[in-house]
Amino acid sequence: MSNSLAINAVSGTLIKSHPKSFFQYYQLGSPMAKQLSGRNPTYSTGKYGESGYSRHPIQESVVILQTMLVGDQYLMSEIVCEKDYLEVLNNA
Repeated sequence: MSNSLAINAVSGTLIKSHPKSFFQYYQLGSPMAKQLSGRNPTYSTGKYGESGYSRHPIQESVVILQTMLVGDQYLMSEIVCEKDYLEVLNNA
């Protein structure tokens, strides 16, 4: 079984470059795009943390490895959690 993924598009090819990365498809200007394109990009993990009486989604710091424009106003990015990225980087 192979753990590789290649996505071909008009503007090029995205190839999975990190063992723990994932791809996210989103619209330019969307809340997701704003969250990922900030100075300290984050991604909601789908997990929830407890804070007093409320539950809130956990935001992980992430590294954008590559991004490509896919169609009109849509992007696809290869994303990895910052801790996973640094782990591989420090063990190299």
